[in-house]
Amino acid sequence: MQSIVQRDARQHWFNIIQDIVKHKQASKVLVFDGTRTRRVFVDLFSASLMLQIHDKLSPENQEKFRRMSFAKAYAIALKVINSGSASF
Repeated sequence: MQSIVQRDARQHWFNIIQDIVKHKQASKVLVFDGTRTRRVFVDLFSASLMLQIHDKLSPENQEKFRRMSFAKAYAIALKVINSGSASF
């Protein structure tokens, strides 16, 4: 059973997913979806997927990826993995 670690809400989502992968421990990420702010559970697989996508990008696109909202970055990561064009 995975334990959930509460992170500092002021921490950027990218730093939180790095911590999830580093500590192999699921966590919650604060997400603003346009109308409200809520906490979203992020598991190790999802965090690892997002970091792998980030690492494959060029440096300028890595910066754009980090500036995106968590929801948008996650949606892009899912599109990449579902397209079958990603080789991990």
